[in-house]
Amino acid sequence: MNNNVQNINDIFKYLAQKNGTEEYDTFFSLLKTIKYDSNLLDYYGDEFVENMIKLLPNIKNKYNKASLLETIVQCLYDYSFSENYCKEILNEYVLCLAENATNVEDAVICLNGFIHIGIKQRDIFIKLAENLAKEDAITLLCQMDVTDWGDIPKELTQFLEEVHNAYNIRWRSIIIGQFLLLVNPKCRRYGEISGITLVYKSYKGVYEDCWPKGLLNFKEVLIKSKVLSIKEIEILEKLDKILSNETELGSLEVEMLYNDFFEGRDVFDVIYTFPK
Repeated sequence: MNNNVQNINDIFKYLAQKNGTEEYDTFFSLLKTIKYDSNLLDYYGDEFVENMIKLLPNIKNKYNKASLLETIVQCLYDYSFSENYCKEILNEYVLCLAENATNVEDAVICLNGFIHIGIKQRDIFIKLAENLAKEDAITLLCQMDVTDWGDIPKELTQFLEEVHNAYNIRWRSIIIGQFLLLVNPKCRRYGEISGITLVYKSYKGVYEDCWPKGLLNFKEVLIKSKVLSIKEIEILEKLDKILSNETELGSLEVEMLYNDFFEGRDVFDVIYTFPK
């Protein structure tokens, strides 16, 4: 370890040594910033990870504990621990989730991280189902990078179906939200300032990511899971051709796609209703 890294780790230890001080609060404020910076975590090295692990048992504040656990999990991408230790910190993290000690975005990242370091999808599913309020568990599970949760106990079959439905509704709403940013003139105009949250803030982001070209690779999956109907897929394919021809988004062709997709129905009813 070079002197610079040693000095940084010494500073971290100094900041975190006494609860209830400004230095201690500074440490946890810094942690929120650096916990997802893999380059910095790598730079701080094994000593940083070991210091975080030693610090964990002394943390009483649920928000600080959640943030510290999220940091440790990110470090475990490159730092090996026993399966028992990983399960132990998962148990602690689930308790933090039950107490609403972190936000949804951080929780989803951390839970995906647990899978990356070797925790089975099934174990996470059961932990959340058994320890969190139902709606909270569904909110987290449907946003994780998992489509197959493995062998789930029979008593959780109904809950699993609800998670799958939530996952598919989320997927459907994201797709149609992107569609709206391209084909609806008001969405194109006000997307960046709207209070309605979409994956992209403007139609430019959708267009630059070549949407819906990549989406069509999942056509069969989307139809089979009833995320989209065959007709809706066909409309997206037409949009792909229009974009490929560099047709203006304000053209009559694009407007007709909007009309064909929604057929005069309430937009939100369409978004949140599975096709028959």
